[in-house]
This record gives sequence, structure tokens and C-alpha cells, in this order.
Amino acid sequence: MDPQRRDLHRRCTLSRSDYANATLPELIRQARSSETSNADLTFIAEKIGEHEMTQDTEVLLCCLAANSSPLVREGAVYGLAPHRGRPGVRFALEHIAATDSSPAVRECAMDALS
Repeated sequence: MDPQRRDLHRRCTLSRSDYANATLPELIRQARSSETSNADLTFIAEKIGEHEMTQDTEVLLCCLAANSSPLVREGAVYGLAPHRGRPGVRFALEHIAATDSSPAVRECAMDALS
């Protein structure tokens, strides 16, 4: 890989150890990247939930809650959980608790609601 491309790749990707110090815009950019693995999306969703919830982050986490991977959906539930007082978040968690195909994700959503 040529040096310019390697530098661009480095600036566009975060390692898991970077998540703890990543800014919200960095986390959002990484979550929207098609190169982000499901395992990484899980950590990112949880970290996004540690920030102040905005309409954009709520939509992003709700989209991740509809991901085909139960691992990502569970991370999204953990990201949504601290914001369960928001009507849209509460609705999403109730929907996940009632309908998700994974028993583990349903249980996680039920726990988030209590």
C-alpha cells in the first residue's frame, strides 16, 4: 500500500483501543463505514450511547439495532439503554424486546427497559 493510501486508511479507521478516546464524530464516521466489522460496530454502538443523544445518534443506533447481526443489535441496545427516557428510544427498545429474532437481544432490551 502506498504511503498516502496507508495514511488515509489509518485516519479513517479506529482500532478497538481507540474507541475509549474517540470523539462522537469519529465514532459516527466509523459506524457508517462499510469496512467496519460487526464486532467493531458493537463496541462503537456502545460508545455512542455514552455521549449525549441527538436525533442523528438516535437514528444511527436504531439503524444498528436493525442490523442482521445479533452482536451488532445487542451493542445498539446497550448504546440506547442509557437514553431510555427518550420516547423514540423507549419505543425502539420495546419493539426489540418484543420482536427481535435473538433471545439474547430480546432479553438485553427487556433489561434495558427496567
